[in-house]
Amino acid sequence: MEFDGKVAMVIGAGRGIGRSIALALGRNGCQMSVAARSADQLVAVADEVQKQGQQAIAVATDITDESAVNVLVERTRAVFGRIDILVNAASRLQRGPIAKATDEEWRDLVATNLSGPFLCTRAVAAVMQEQGSGRIVNVADRCVSHPVGEMSPYVAVKSGVVGLTRALAVELAPSGIQVNAICPMTEGADPEDVARTALFLLGSDAITGQVVEVGAYVASASLSAPPQLRK
Repeated sequence: MEFDGKVAMVIGAGRGIGRSIALALGRNGCQMSVAARSADQLVAVADEVQKQGQQAIAVATDITDESAVNVLVERTRAVFGRIDILVNAASRLQRGPIAKATDEEWRDLVATNLSGPFLCTRAVAAVMQEQGSGRIVNVADRCVSHPVGEMSPYVAVKSGVVGLTRALAVELAPSGIQVNAICPMTEGADPEDVARTALFLLGSDAITGQVVEVGAYVASASLSAPPQLRK
């Protein structure tokens, strides 16, 4: 996929990995809507994308609310006419022993890390199916395959993101939609490394259902974007 003229919807774009992916897409010619809970952070990211010469809108969105997600999708389509790329990068991290995990903490983890990507993907997949093409990247976590102590609820929910990715890749392939996941290190991952990996996956016409780890024990050079995307 060439990014010039394409339209992305980047969730969790206010900071960290989501912000880095949004800016990387903007540098490579992608227009976009950026979404997160914090309006101030989003406006700053949208301004940066516009300085790169691309149109961007900031939409403060609670992705755990179906009606808010629908508004985000409708606004994106109203401004740009289509949605070619969805990046689910919003995340909530929770540590602590399982014996002390509360019901509220569990509900919050599920809502942000799993229900949010589900709601966003369901809404955008319908648009992409109409178009006959699309690319989706979900940001999970390396702890899914390399668990660490006192993170069981978080690992369980992020594992759900990986399962959702693989199942959707099979379901949506006949519609020309590719779905992949990136698993950065829980803490300490370089957002730019993750952004390069996202560009690699989003730019491919033949990769789907893959889960790519990014972090200390991964040779990130092999996952770098093609030369034309390194800007």
